[in-house]
Amino acid sequence: MIGDSWYRTDTALVCKGRSQVDPVVGEFGARPSDIPDVIVGRPTGPGYQRYEDLYQAGDTVTQAMERCDDNVIITFPEGVFEGVDFPQVQGYASILVPKRCNGIIGSGKGTLGGSTGTIFTMTPNSSTYNAPTQGSSQPSLARVMMRIGGFRGGTFANFQVAGTEQIVAGRTHPFHGFTDYDPLGKTTIQDCLFTGWYGDNGAPPGETFGVAIHSKTGDPSWHGHRMVRMETDGRRAVGGRVFGPCGLTFQNAVGGYMVDCNLHHNKHVGFVAYQVFNLATYDSVIDQATQDMQDIVSHSVMNQERTDGITHFRLGMYRKAVDSGVHLSHSNDFATFSFDGTPRTVTNGQTTLVDPSYTPIWEGRLYIQSWDPYAIGGMEVGGDSMTSAPLVVEADGVTHIPYKWVDGDIHKLIT
Repeated sequence: MIGDSWYRTDTALVCKGRSQVDPVVGEFGARPSDIPDVIVGRPTGPGYQRYEDLYQAGDTVTQAMERCDDNVIITFPEGVFEGVDFPQVQGYASILVPKRCNGIIGSGKGTLGGSTGTIFTMTPNSSTYNAPTQGSSQPSLARVMMRIGGFRGGTFANFQVAGTEQIVAGRTHPFHGFTDYDPLGKTTIQDCLFTGWYGDNGAPPGETFGVAIHSKTGDPSWHGHRMVRMETDGRRAVGGRVFGPCGLTFQNAVGGYMVDCNLHHNKHVGFVAYQVFNLATYDSVIDQATQDMQDIVSHSVMNQERTDGITHFRLGMYRKAVDSGVHLSHSNDFATFSFDGTPRTVTNGQTTLVDPSYTPIWEGRLYIQSWDPYAIGGMEVGGDSMTSAPLVVEADGVTHIPYKWVDGDIHKLIT
């Protein structure tokens, strides 16, 4: 539905003006049948340990969590839990979740700049991290919170990760919010809020993310991650500056989905898929049209690099500027990956948008751009492989929605 506006209720994202009946399980465009419910309260019993039972006087958050048993989820009360610096011994994470821990469940995500819920953060200006400089193409390794190489998948729910000012040698350096890196299983991140991380570019090291899942290459059971009812907000206070450049990302992943996510106030893009196959998104919003946004230098609302088989159902894509940029940028070379043991190529990798909602731009249309992959840095494998335009259709999956495809320097009307 072109030009529809979205709004949030307490439990859902709603698109004004949509008249069709939502598809049911088994029909085209139906939401996944295994979407996890909201977790109410702090779970107890086998498989859970309370943070209060792990903590000893003088502990850092990381040290307390290191006392957890194997194969448990740590539950947290309301409160602020603060790390210091980005220690190299913790993988440059201010707060490091143990590998044997199956996740974290807090007592609510709270609000932007608020003090309620469970908030993971770090002491302002405590960083001593020697961050790479822009132009080096080296990523920032610094993160407020991370799990590296989890022994199993995980459940991370009901908390906030909040970035703070970090200045080293007179420079505010880039850092990420939360990452689950190379878990040996499927991870679900749900009902969380990620705020105030910092970055200043759309490419590394200034390209940083509020939340990320990076899949480990190998067994198929290590894929199929889920991000559900998530919110990313690059600000640290309502009405304040935007610090976070990129909201949410899936990387090196096969399958999985994003549902009911609200990605807003990002300098560059709300959503990034990097080296991803067969991912689906449902009923989510990427909002860069909010009037109080400052410091926005976005070219696209979302970006996909080296992907194939991604389908976006009922995605809202909103821009503040109607005479610049595009809604979706993507690029594919000729690379092949075997992330789950099955070789897959990104050659002419395809993307489908079903029943999208968006801010009309330029000629009053949806705009998608295919760009020359890794034109800077020499990372491409054989150059641009795109020969077929992305598919944009109405809810029936058949009726085409006209849009503009920017293929290199050529603007094509796709009908």
